[in-house]
Amino acid sequence: MSGLDLSMNKISGKVPKWIWGVFLTSSTKRVLLDLSSNSFVELEIDPYLNFSYFGRLQVTLDLHSNNFHGKFPIVPYILDNLDCSSNHFTSIDPDFGPNLIIAYFLSFSNNNLRGSFPAALQYALNLCHLNLEFNHLNGNIPDYFINMSLLNVVNLRGNNLKGSIPAIFGNQYCYLETLDLNGNFLQGRVPRSLANCKAL
Repeated sequence: MSGLDLSMNKISGKVPKWIWGVFLTSSTKRVLLDLSSNSFVELEIDPYLNFSYFGRLQVTLDLHSNNFHGKFPIVPYILDNLDCSSNHFTSIDPDFGPNLIIAYFLSFSNNNLRGSFPAALQYALNLCHLNLEFNHLNGNIPDYFINMSLLNVVNLRGNNLKGSIPAIFGNQYCYLETLDLNGNFLQGRVPRSLANCKAL
């Protein structure tokens, strides 16, 4: 794996748009861009760059513990790991979904995500770990979770979710080890399907 690690500094302002071109000529398939634990406030995106069709690249993008805010944009990479925890993002661009088709780890914990579940997540069919704890998401848990058969950690703690716990968790091939729904407004019965999750 090759990479650029600028984490744990005091860098502020915008992440410059030229940074997305750093890995274009990379000789390795897996690359890391770690900008975590700084004071960045915005991701600049070059509209003429779109590397999402360059399937040979699998990018780990770590943005946790910054001051990013507003909508999470369409970054020009297919991501296998995305950590945006401890920021101030309020939404995720719905067109970002196809960039998550191989993602196995996704965290937007401790942000300001609002409204219903981000539509972009329905593309993340290979997720193993999903953490959206401590946001302001409301509405029902979406049905598209039934297609995420590899999930072993789902953390939705501390949101404003309503309705019942759907029976989409716990199909016969359930790999769930952790399902955290604490601190929401869910009601009704616990679905019997969770009995299929032997590792819970």
